[in-house]
Parts: sequence; structure tokens; C-alpha cells
Amino acid sequence: MSPSRISKRRADALRLVAEGYTNGAIADELRTSEQVVKNLLRDTYDKLGLNAENGKKNLRVLAVHWWREVGMLLPVWEGRKPGRPTVA
Repeated sequence: MSPSRISKRRADALRLVAEGYTNGAIADELRTSEQVVKNLLRDTYDKLGLNAENGKKNLRVLAVHWWREVGMLLPVWEGRKPGRPTVA
């Protein structure tokens, strides 16, 4: 998935994962439930094409690698509509 195609909510969740937040803490930050965060992250990992290779790899760690390589290049979100970011 291209960084320009990821929603603000997904980007926020991935940033928090990269900062070491638990699902519960992410839920608090995003003002939602932990179950919603679990579903959001699972769907995000799938959309990013992250593969645990039958449990051999940790998806959270793979997501942090993705965030550090690609996600940090996402534009600042202020004044932009969620789900419609553009790459500067």
C-alpha cells in the first residue's frame, strides 16, 4: 500500500505501535475500544501486505519497520480530510 493511500486513523495507529503503545493505550489515544484497535491493526497489516509467515514473524515489528521506512514520510495531517492524504 502506498503511503498516500493510508487513512489518517491507520497512520495514527501505526505511529502509536511504532512508539511502543499497547492496543489498550492506542484505544485510549484514538478514543475507541481495544477491540476496534485490534480489528483496525489486523486489517492494516493485511492491507500493507505484512505476512507473519505462519507465526515466524511478529506483525507489530513488521509494521514498525514499515512505519520507519515509509510511514514517517506521510504528510502532516492538519487541515486535510481523513482518508485523502497526499504525498508532498
